[in-house]
Amino acid sequence: MELTADFRNLIFLNYRVDREVLEARVPPGVELELLDGHPYISLVAFLFENLHVQGFSAPFHQQFEEVNLRFM
Repeated sequence: MELTADFRNLIFLNYRVDREVLEARVPPGVELELLDGHPYISLVAFLFENLHVQGFSAPFHQQFEEVNLRFM
């Protein structure tokens, strides 16, 4: 499936955290990824505009905010 959009007002916030804080939240069988020996959490926020799926405009979803919380 092809999804295209413009991403505006993009911000990345990355924080180093103690490994023990995240290990309790990782599903069994999954290992944390580390950067220089430390895990990080990331908050990514942006504005979606002009969203198209398979080349067609997505009704009621042309402009909206998105916030993602990730950890590695």
